[in-house]
Amino acid sequence: MICNFIFMYEQNLMQAGLTRGQAEMYSALIKNGPMVAARAAKTTSLSRPLAYRTLTELIRLGLAEKKEEKGKVAIFEASHPVKLHEIIQKRKGELAISERSLESVLGEMVSDFSSFSTEPGIRFLPGKRGLEVAYNDIIKTRQDIRLIRSLYDDNKPEIAGLIAGQIERQRKNNIHVRAITPIVEETERVMNTEDKNNLVERRLIPKEQFETPAQIILYGQKIAITSFQGPLFTTIIENAAVCETISAMFEYIWAKAPNPYL
Repeated sequence: MICNFIFMYEQNLMQAGLTRGQAEMYSALIKNGPMVAARAAKTTSLSRPLAYRTLTELIRLGLAEKKEEKGKVAIFEASHPVKLHEIIQKRKGELAISERSLESVLGEMVSDFSSFSTEPGIRFLPGKRGLEVAYNDIIKTRQDIRLIRSLYDDNKPEIAGLIAGQIERQRKNNIHVRAITPIVEETERVMNTEDKNNLVERRLIPKEQFETPAQIILYGQKIAITSFQGPLFTTIIENAAVCETISAMFEYIWAKAPNPYL
């Protein structure tokens, strides 16, 4: 029965973050009371050197105490189990700090990895850099594009210059754009004064029916999807089946939407 209890202790202690050796030694101290290192080793599966090292680790964690008297062998005893709760709370705090630290660099790490990854198919690119990569790829591909616009691109002033610059680059490279856009206050003015010069042709849909939080650009055999609602993030997909599917959806909407030029 005691062995079963110790085994149960070990499993829960390991789930709480202790190593198997630490869990086994702490369980032994709880069940057998204060012991010298030699006896502690005998009550576990640990070798004597490993048992002593594990006892030292438990002391450092605050889960064991070492009591020494002059002329006597040191005695080790378990600290109160409530210490386990304190350890878990401390680790929660450390984990939260680690998570915040990771989040602060994760975007750049993903971006850098994606930039040099040889794996085909999909790239995840956070922030303004994601749009820059997609836009440069569009210019490099030099093929006409199809665009499903998001209203929320206006909510990102930090990329306004980037978008304007891309429109100009596309015009200079004779890249024509077919755009499906929701109707907003500026749509008619832009359509009448800028679209022809920018090589853009549109189909318009009332924004109540087409308020999408992400922009989709189809170019070549690739799709660039940029989320403008929340953190800016671009996903570039290079997959024939996915591209064909999204293309079919685009063409269906294009055919059904009213032609504002007629």
